[in-house]
This record gives sequence, C-alpha cells and structure tokens, in this order.
Amino acid sequence: MSFLNNDLITCAAILNKQQYVRLSLVLAAPILLFSLWLSQQDSVFSSGQLVDCDLTNDYCYHERMPLERINLISNDPLYLTYNNFSLVANNYKSKNLLVLRNFNFPIKIYFKDINRDKDIDVTRLIPVEELENHSCSIYLLTNIECKKPFFSFASNYGRIEFTSLEDQDKFIKKISQAQSNFEDDTLIRISIGIGFFLLFFISYLIISWLIHFIIYGAKIKS
Repeated sequence: MSFLNNDLITCAAILNKQQYVRLSLVLAAPILLFSLWLSQQDSVFSSGQLVDCDLTNDYCYHERMPLERINLISNDPLYLTYNNFSLVANNYKSKNLLVLRNFNFPIKIYFKDINRDKDIDVTRLIPVEELENHSCSIYLLTNIECKKPFFSFASNYGRIEFTSLEDQDKFIKKISQAQSNFEDDTLIRISIGIGFFLLFFISYLIISWLIHFIIYGAKIKS
C-alpha cells in the first residue's frame, strides 16, 4: 500500500483539475470490481445456509454460516440430507445444506449390486431411521447416496421408492417448502459491494484532497 500512497501524493501534486477527474474515473472501475469481489468472500459475508427440517412436525430452522461449517455438518454421519445433485459421484459441494429429520415415509430401498448391474432390495435389512445415522443424501427426489456402503455386496448408491404416490407428493411438497427457506443473497452482496466501493473511493478522494490542500492550500488548480 505504500507505493500506492506515494503515487497518490505524486499525482495530487502535479495533476490539474481535469487530469485529476480523469484519473478518478479510471480508478473507479477497478475499485468497483475489487469491491464486488470482496463482497463475495465468505469471510466478509457467510455464504453457507443451513435449513434443518423436522418432517414429522413440519418445522424448519434456517441459519447462515461459513462454508467451512457447512462442509463439517454435511460430513456428519448423523444427518440425512437432500440435494439437487449427487454429492459423491459429481464431487458437488453446495453452499446450501438441507437436513431432514424424522423421515417417516414408507419407502422401499434399493442399492446397486457391486457384481451385477441390478438393484438389490434391502428394505427389510435397513430401517428407514438408519438413513439418518449413515450420512446418506437423497437427491433428485428418488436417488440415494451414502458416504459408506451398508453391505459388502452392495454399493453406496441406489434409489428409494415411495409405496404410494400420495406419500411421494407429500414429500415433494415438504421438500419444496423446506427449500423456500433458503435466502437469495444477491442483493445483499451487491449492497455490500457498493458499500465497500463508496468506502474506498471516498477515502481516496479525501486523502488526495488532503494531500492537495497540504501542498497548494484550498485553491484548486484549473
């Protein structure tokens, strides 16, 4: 920053009013871009959002938090989550995490056979409650993926099948209601970026004016 201050001192000392205005306009663009980039940083405004929903009691809790904490929660083996993407196969990491509790819908559970390309019905072997205790994620409505396989003969990914269309429709509705708790932070981040821009640019104007005042006094060169 010292070289920047030296440049400001030099410029303020030798530039006339028109040149100073042109310099200020040229500097405004990179300052604005830097301010908008800064507003996107997780350390400035937390990017992660957690929505924790109890499907039995129809209650959802929303909290904004750093992405590091979101990643820690998503790797916790005591959560069943819902995503729009496959977390393991696509190595997808989302800023938003939807946690599902008390998943009590009657379903059938199928996992892929590791030796043959077919689904294995493991419904009788896995209580639905175990999905919450095995770091599993439901994605694209009926696909399921767990961090580790339940059995040596089956893979860690497969699908679920609702026993009735009515239950499936209820689940879709609950997921839609849960996802509506996520906030769109676009306008917030733009506002933060504009705030940083005003802070930096006004600081630049004040510093350069003070330098000019020290050298030339209150008179402005034409």
